[in-house]
This record gives sequence, structure tokens and C-alpha cells, in this order.
Amino acid sequence: MTPVLEVTDLDIALPGGADRQYAVSGLNFDVHKGETLCVIGESGSGKSLTGKAILRLLPKPHVRVAQGRILFEGTDLVQIGDESIRKIRGNAISMIFQEPMTALNPVLTIGRQIEEVLIEHTRMSRPERWKRMREILTETNLPDPERILNSYPHQLSGGQRQRAMIAMALILEPKLIIADEPTTALDVTTQAQILRLMKQIQERHGTGLLFITHDFGVVSEIADRVIVMERGRAVESGPVGDVLHAPKHPYTQSLMAAVPSLSPKPRNRTSGQGAPNAPTLVAVENVSKTYPLMGGGSMKAVDNVSLRLGVGETLGIVGESGSGKSSLARLLLRLSEPDEGTIRLDGTDLLALNRSQLRSKRHLFQVVFQDPYGSLNPRWTVGRIIGEGLRLRNEPQRKVLEKSEAMIDLVGLDRKALSRFPHEFSGGQRQRIAIARALIMDPKLLIADEAVSALDVSVQAQILELLDEIKKRLNLSMIFITHDLRVAANICDTIMVMQSGRVVESGPVETIFKAPQQEYTQRLFAAVPGRLTTD
Repeated sequence: MTPVLEVTDLDIALPGGADRQYAVSGLNFDVHKGETLCVIGESGSGKSLTGKAILRLLPKPHVRVAQGRILFEGTDLVQIGDESIRKIRGNAISMIFQEPMTALNPVLTIGRQIEEVLIEHTRMSRPERWKRMREILTETNLPDPERILNSYPHQLSGGQRQRAMIAMALILEPKLIIADEPTTALDVTTQAQILRLMKQIQERHGTGLLFITHDFGVVSEIADRVIVMERGRAVESGPVGDVLHAPKHPYTQSLMAAVPSLSPKPRNRTSGQGAPNAPTLVAVENVSKTYPLMGGGSMKAVDNVSLRLGVGETLGIVGESGSGKSSLARLLLRLSEPDEGTIRLDGTDLLALNRSQLRSKRHLFQVVFQDPYGSLNPRWTVGRIIGEGLRLRNEPQRKVLEKSEAMIDLVGLDRKALSRFPHEFSGGQRQRIAIARALIMDPKLLIADEAVSALDVSVQAQILELLDEIKKRLNLSMIFITHDLRVAANICDTIMVMQSGRVVESGPVETIFKAPQQEYTQRLFAAVPGRLTTD
């Protein structure tokens, strides 16, 4: 049977001065009708560049296909003209990008951006287009499709933005879908729904799926075959069962070993850091926040939430997209003002501080955001980004440089990175830069909003170990917002489960993971992808 996609001897050249000559070297694979091929590997392995090369989206001339063929239904996509590839993009081949905030146009509504695909590739009338758009948003589990269509990207949560991107890619039911980490930003229940949706579309239309991911749980759920990439080369490939259950290459084995377990790590909570009797660092009482909705009405994003965080403790906040996790974090950081309630940090009432007083306390609580590209200034070098907080405190330039170098070492990047810009790094590398920027201020509280969701498993394990080590060394307290229950099991002392702005269950991590009491919490655990095959 002729493959829908066939890649032969693909080399993707990097610009002079890069760490290697080719981002991808001698790559061969094919994707058949109705088949899912998963490409897995660490950040910088060439996974995403391979996907972009297929649709001619490489940043030429600096990064380009040096040689090789990319055949789609017999047509070499490397050789055809610009007009021909434009007709294929979004119609016959769709791509779901990893970072929706940068892939979506910030000045156009979601509806206008999805409609553009239908305008370009169909002859539907406007009522027909909007009917189809509502249908696809419903299929991708986006609440209130009419509101979503009329919203701008910044008005949606990270998970909602990603689902809008997925809806845009699926709306014409293409012959090939290239999915670059499409479920990274999604909670486990929505992730399970999206994976089921993709499988249903494959079964109905025989769609080929090239699925780029770092999540072995997702691989076990959706893949037919797997390719493992290391520094641009395929080191192992085969049926999913063979690769996951009997990996032959040492690199594959090391990736499998880095997958966090769903069983909580043993944690000493009887004394010392993170113990129940540790001094209180953060005390939140009855905090609520309501946002007005476009067209009238309101939404209670945070509803009467209270929590206590001890010195040296890590609290995990889990829940579906839209549950209020990130909204609560914004209130704790005073990036938004609550309608009612109190927030105390180390005994200080944060809500009573004026702007000048709050600025003097900002170094005590730092944040690592979910989207590293959106939170890093693209016009600044990494060195300026990391050291800016110290400069605002009028620290000597020599101290700023020394501490920036120490932080870049700490997060595992080369010091040469300080002179480069964010766009020159992979998603995982950008997140490590964001972590370094937060840690340089020596905070007492670190709020990590999906801080490792963009990282491959080996780097994720390193960052989690790093954060745990720093927490112990600095007696740092953390609030760790995540949709990945395995990550929560790996790093958290206590867990707080949120649904529709309210806390539905909380307690020590070992108690919640062993015997969740609430039906909602039980559903979250049941939806963890690949839990039986990778745990």
C-alpha cells in the first residue's frame, strides 16, 4: 500500500556556528492512511523541524532542507512551488503547533481565524461556515462555542487556546495531520477526549497522523508505530508495543526511565521542610474572583478558596482547564485583584500594600509561566532577561553577570546562551530560561504554572529534581500548578483539586493518590494516558 507521506534521506541544515551541521540527518519514515506514527525524543532532537519541513515552514535560508525527498501522495513537497504548497497547507495537510499563543493572531477573534481556513479552501456560505465552526468546537470540548468564537486568544486559558488550534486543524478533516505536542497544554480529561477525537477522524476518513510528543503515556494510547530521535537521527523505530515494552537502544531506555511514576515519592512530612507543623508562609482565606463575560453575565473563576502553605512545602494545584488554577495564581501574585478574601505572605497582608510597597516585596514571590515564549521579551538577550530583576534593584553589573551565569549553569544551559535571543532556543530551553529568571531573585515562594509541561521527559525529570533540590537548599516554598498528575506525584507534598473555581478535595499527596474521595478527582486519575502501560 502506497504511504500518504514518505520521507527519504532527509537532511535539514543548520546555520554556521550551530552546535551541529544538520538538525536532522538521514531521516527515513513513512505514514500510511489511517496510521499514527509517533516521533519522540528530547528537546533539540529535530522532531519539530521535521514536521515544519513537510509543510515548508522552516525559517529559510538559515534552516533549510539540504537534501532528501518528502512525498505526499506522490508529490515531492520539497520541489513544488509556493502556490502549490499553499493549497495543500490547512486543506490536505494540517499542522497543530505546540505554542498556541504564538501561533494564533492576537488581534483577530478565534472565530475569524478558524473561518479563514474555510474561506480559503471551501465555497461554504457564511452561515454554513459558522455552523461547521460551532460543530468542531463542540467536538473538541470547548465550552460555550459562541463565546469562544467571539473571544480573542488572550481571553482564553492555555488549554482552551490549544483546543481552538486543534479545531482549526481538524475542521476540513485533512488527509494528513502533523501534531506537534498538541496535548501539552491540556488537562488529562480533555487530552483523553482529543486523542479519542483524532482516532475517530482517522477511522472515518483514513487520516494519517504524524504525532510529535514527549509523553510516553500519549504514545501508548495513540501510536501504531514509533520513531525515537536523538540529535537529528532516528536511533530506534518499530511497532509501539515493541518500542515501549522492549526498548533496544540505550537512549530509548534512558527516556523510558525518566518517565515519572503515578505513585507519589516517599516524603518525610513528620518534621523539617514541608511538614504539617512548619511555619506558615502563605495563608489564603475565602478568596473569590468574578470576571464579566462578553455579551453580559459573569463567570466566577475563583470561588471562596482558602489554603495554607508551610515554609519549604510544595502544594500542587490540579484540575481541568478552566478550573481556576491559573486565576488563583494571578490573585496570589496580585496580577489580579480578588473581589473578597485575604492573602498573607510571611505574615504580610499583600492586599493592603500600595504599589510601591508591593514592588519592594515582589522579589519574595516569583512565577514561572506556562508559555515561555509569550513571557520572554523577544527583543532582549537571555542575559538581559534573566538579570533584569536584579538591575531593577540597582545591583552592580558584575554581580548581575555572575549570578546570571550561575543561574544558567543551574538550569543546564551553556553560558553562551546569555548572548542569544529567545527565538534561537527550543520550547524546553526557553522554559529553563524562565526558571532561571525566577530563581535569580532568591524568592521565598515560587509559583510554577505548568512549568514543565513543554519539556521532554528527561529534561522534565532534571528540572523537577532541580526544583526539589533548590527547594531544600533554600527552604523554598512552591505552588505547582499542573495538569500532569505524574508530575504532581513526583514533586508535591500536598494536593488541592479544583473544579469550576472551587476546591473539591485537598490533602497530603500520598492520601489523595492512594484513595481519592471525590468523583471528580477519581475521573482525573482514570483519564491519565497510558497509566497501565507506563506506570
